[in-house]
Amino acid sequence: MDVQTKTKFEIIKAMNTIVCSLASDKAYTAWLAAVPDAAEATDDKLLAIASEAAWFSDVVQKFNYIMRTYGKSGVMICEEIYK
Repeated sequence: MDVQTKTKFEIIKAMNTIVCSLASDKAYTAWLAAVPDAAEATDDKLLAIASEAAWFSDVVQKFNYIMRTYGKSGVMICEEIYK
């Protein structure tokens, strides 16, 4: 895997973790449009996103939208919401 793809993979993986941890079901539902089966996304699935320029761009745009729209809801960690 080249450096650029590895970097994109790591970013997609982090974004997926963040969105799946937001305390908003609406954020997760919106994320599913970009990353199907997000809560159970495998490294192979996330690598496929990182490897496809158009898909990667769409996912990053969706992430930015979700964070602007739902980021204030806080993050849920071990069933506790942090704002």
